[in-house]
Amino acid sequence: MSRIPLLTALSLTLILNACAGLPPTGHLESSQTIRDLFESAIILEDHAYYTMGSEVKPDAIIGVRSPYRLDSEIWSPVDLSEPQLRDWLFWFRIHETFTCTYSGGRLIAPDGQAVGIWYSKKILATIWHVEQPGDPEGQSLKISSFRSPEGSPCRYQERADDR
Repeated sequence: MSRIPLLTALSLTLILNACAGLPPTGHLESSQTIRDLFESAIILEDHAYYTMGSEVKPDAIIGVRSPYRLDSEIWSPVDLSEPQLRDWLFWFRIHETFTCTYSGGRLIAPDGQAVGIWYSKKILATIWHVEQPGDPEGQSLKISSFRSPEGSPCRYQERADDR
């Protein structure tokens, strides 16, 4: 098989996959202001808070702004208090390294709206709107588990910690 038909077939496959109607997704947007908010242990009253990972030292904390709702099996709801957040911040600082630091920012929905805030060493996640009966406004969200970029210092640290 010559290279031209092979490249044409590969290109056509990629184009068809891109047009397959995958739902639009949102993302995490970094913000020093939000990081400072978390590190000052300020809790926003109009946000519902969730964690992923250990109850003692979560991998990530998110706050979903009202009227949005999180539909998730991987995120645990938490009645976040200032003392609890300060306790987690203590443990975060102990385990933070120079090359793998905590970040914070906004949760951006597929429509570009800021729907919440986040704090974690892991800086990648995907956000979807979820259609729910009785939710005509599309305010139900799913958020993937947070992850570190491949090849990043945090990813190397995660692999070392898993050993």
